[in-house]
Amino acid sequence: MYLRPQSVGCWSGTLPAGDQSRLKRMGDKTRMGQRKRRLIVYGTNWCPTSLWARAYLEQQGVDFEWVDINADPEARAFVLAQTGGYASVPTFRFPDGEVLVEPGIREIRRRFGGEREGVVSRLRSLFGERGG
Repeated sequence: MYLRPQSVGCWSGTLPAGDQSRLKRMGDKTRMGQRKRRLIVYGTNWCPTSLWARAYLEQQGVDFEWVDINADPEARAFVLAQTGGYASVPTFRFPDGEVLVEPGIREIRRRFGGEREGVVSRLRSLFGERGG
């Protein structure tokens, strides 16, 4: 898939089939100081990669909190502080404090367990079930 950068730091691409229905449910309203120690994904409602990441994590059963940086000024300030003033999304904050800014789809799959399944699926589509 070809991805191109957008002016605010979002990568545009196509969403996986079937994920559009999930994209309408947006916005946890929890304040920054009240957040549990779990994965937090900062994104926006208009960034295709943010929305894809959210739908993918839900599909994989990952426990995470979605935060729309356009609806939460504290979250936006956090992302801007991590990126030198850019609203780069998606941005992931892991429970151990690690921050991952604008990972590509391949990196998201690698981190959350889907890379192997994606490779196997692609090989099956190329070679069939028996591999020959």
